[in-house]
Amino acid sequence: MKRCCDLVFAGVAVLALLPILLPVMLILRMTGNRQVLYREPCVGRNGQQFDLLRLARIDRGIVAGVPRLLNVLAGHICLVGPDPLSIECFAQIPKPMQLRRTAVVPGCLNISTLVCRGGKLSLAKNDVGYKCRMMCGYLDALDEWHLENNNFTTYLLVLFSALLVFLLPVNQIIWWLFPDLPQPPSLLQRVV
Repeated sequence: MKRCCDLVFAGVAVLALLPILLPVMLILRMTGNRQVLYREPCVGRNGQQFDLLRLARIDRGIVAGVPRLLNVLAGHICLVGPDPLSIECFAQIPKPMQLRRTAVVPGCLNISTLVCRGGKLSLAKNDVGYKCRMMCGYLDALDEWHLENNNFTTYLLVLFSALLVFLLPVNQIIWWLFPDLPQPPSLLQRVV
């Protein structure tokens, strides 16, 4: 059921965003080193390696995430799941977490994306040391929550809340829809 929803939603999203994506890709092609897509080697379900597609030189925003939809259509990732980990990051996590991460398909959207909405970058700019380690620990806790609650209801709620979070300036809806989410450490609550 999730795979069917992935195909329908990702297909519609790609078609809807194509008028925005094509000019961006053309501009990227005409400037810089002419590279439009960047391929990041990642680890997926059952330890399968795949190339996660990203737009070259674009770090954030809806347009930056569009190539991931092509990964969804190809079946490498799904719309909702834990964030895909690069091979380097995957090698750094403990073996039990590696086994849990490879038991599910990674996704475009996940609960940490919705909770943080870019908080990772604002913390990293302030203090790369202590605050960044706290953020990484919190993101791990959110990933654990997602792995424990990996079901169709969570899938639908994350999709629904993603629409709200990206359309509205507040993310309080996340805490209402998912009251059992791990709370951020007090230092991070100002940012998250």
